[in-house]
Amino acid sequence: MIMKRIYIFLMILPVMFLGSCEQVKDWHDATDSVPPGTVSNVTVKNVNGGAWIYYTLPADNDLLGVRAEYAFEEGEELRSVFSSAFNDSILLEGYADTNEYPVKLYVIDKSQNESGPIPVTVKPLTPPVELVRQSIKIYPAFGGIYSEWENKYENDVAISVI
Repeated sequence: MIMKRIYIFLMILPVMFLGSCEQVKDWHDATDSVPPGTVSNVTVKNVNGGAWIYYTLPADNDLLGVRAEYAFEEGEELRSVFSSAFNDSILLEGYADTNEYPVKLYVIDKSQNESGPIPVTVKPLTPPVELVRQSIKIYPAFGGIYSEWENKYENDVAISVI
């Protein structure tokens, strides 16, 4: 008797599923070929070993974010950093000196369209590793050395003694 009820239930189950099917909604974002607008009100705040770039995003509905392209030396392969559309700034790090460097900002939308480049120049302050190097003090210790230094900005710095 129980087996018969299970058998009937299993026969009715596919009919119930087929009767309840409806068209599945497409949740993908609409795509287009229209490039987004460019960033505006660009300001640069130079920091030790890098720079913060602040900007105002364009009023497009399908913004994905902003990409900054830069190189540490002329002719070197370009590096890129991405910041989402929920931010109004982007951080560039890793500069080893205080020279001026060109940066290009691109706005990207959800269809992977890019705006035209906005050129920006950054001039990083003294790199954190150089500040740490200037503050290193080395003292003799039994069977080796004792060293101390100041890492005022608490950056990640590795020091090796050879």
